[in-house]
Amino acid sequence: MDTLLNNETSRESTSSLFSMTYFGDKVLSNKDFYLPVIFTAKKEIEDYSDFLNEKISYEEDGVTKEVSLFEFLLDFIQYWPEEDIKKFKAIIDNVKLTADEVEKINISIYEDAIFHSTYLDLLEEINNSNNNSISNYEHKIYKDYKTALNFNYAAIYFFRELQSVLGSGELAITDEIKKLNSEISDLSNLEKNIIFIAFILQFIIFIIIQFFEITSVHREINKKRKI
Repeated sequence: MDTLLNNETSRESTSSLFSMTYFGDKVLSNKDFYLPVIFTAKKEIEDYSDFLNEKISYEEDGVTKEVSLFEFLLDFIQYWPEEDIKKFKAIIDNVKLTADEVEKINISIYEDAIFHSTYLDLLEEINNSNNNSISNYEHKIYKDYKTALNFNYAAIYFFRELQSVLGSGELAITDEIKKLNSEISDLSNLEKNIIFIAFILQFIIFIIIQFFEITSVHREINKKRKI
């Protein structure tokens, strides 16, 4: 997404310069330039919506919970510093807000221009180039285009933060694994010591038993001799 937006910034700069020429202003309209981005954003919203609203089931303190990804992440970072939690909540709210704005765009009014453009449409764009210019920042198409870009930027910030959340989770799990490995090692050493002590005790018990058996044998022999 970073690469796509960087390319978009470069494309917008180049096309803006081209549109400043007489020829460029005639052949490049706002429909050519902005509509594909708007249409793509609308389709991406559907994929993101499925991903972000998918229910996640997990068990906590013996209770099974089913929540959305956003709810799961907020629960996951509940022990973070308050400022970091506020920042992450703001990023989530911005994703939701910009996604809602993109969903409000009526793409049906643009689909004919994207997929069923005619020569008459092209002629109208050329004859009315001032209104259809990509530099016409008051045009609805441009405003919808900026709405789509705002969502893309919000999504990037969210996924960057999500990477941090997952990274912190990975560190926590790694620390927990190290702790468990240390406990296993300690228990293993304890087990070795217990086995060694048990062997020593068994050996001592064996010697004592043998001592009494030998003593008993000697006693029986002495009794027979006296008889």
